[in-house]
Amino acid sequence: MEKNNHSVTSDVKFTLVGISSAPGQQIFIFWAFTFIYAAALAGNFLLIFAIGTCRKLHMPMYFLLVNLSVVNMCSVSVTVPKMLQNILDKKRTISFSGCIAQVFLFVWALGTEILLLTFMAFDRYAAICHPLHYRVIMKKEVCIGMAASVWVVGMINSAVHAGLLLKLSFCVSEVINHFFCDLPPLWKLSCSDISLNETMAFAADVTFTMSSCALTLITYLLILRTILKIQSVRGRKHSLQVPPISW
Repeated sequence: MEKNNHSVTSDVKFTLVGISSAPGQQIFIFWAFTFIYAAALAGNFLLIFAIGTCRKLHMPMYFLLVNLSVVNMCSVSVTVPKMLQNILDKKRTISFSGCIAQVFLFVWALGTEILLLTFMAFDRYAAICHPLHYRVIMKKEVCIGMAASVWVVGMINSAVHAGLLLKLSFCVSEVINHFFCDLPPLWKLSCSDISLNETMAFAADVTFTMSSCALTLITYLLILRTILKIQSVRGRKHSLQVPPISW
């Protein structure tokens, strides 16, 4: 039977299938993902700490790298701890509000990461193709503005998808064929029309993924063309050196 109102839907508890249901594999999966999660947090934290404490690394590229590390830590923290908890308590359930929050945070992190990689490619383009103007192009105010805009745009995109998800009604089946809440598995459980959700997801894919990949590819092609134009080996080495910007 269809659940038509949000008061009923908000009481739903979804069941996450997980990676494997075989009892003998649960211990291995738990410790493997625990190690991966701990390594991801430790690696990104050490990177942020090193960049923050070393003044020589206070440059645009490393500032963007800090943002990327924060995004990576957020994305793994949204999905992995809940999966580990489900393995331990063997219930594999997640509340409706928790599921929506997981979708919102994961989509936010994913969109922000894609945009950050594009801006990092632009930073390399400015450093190599326009070294004399690099200080002006990538000054502190510009970098902070770019990073802030990336986070805001990613949040807006995520809020749109989460908002559309809240308008859906769900059928009797509440089993999510995944180890965390994501848009496609939730759409499959919906009794409502998901055409608008799919349209907005496609628009986001074109805007974020395809456009960002295209811009990144074009940027590195321009960098490669600039390097190949340099005749001397000494000139190539000089062009690959990042103009220092001390913040």
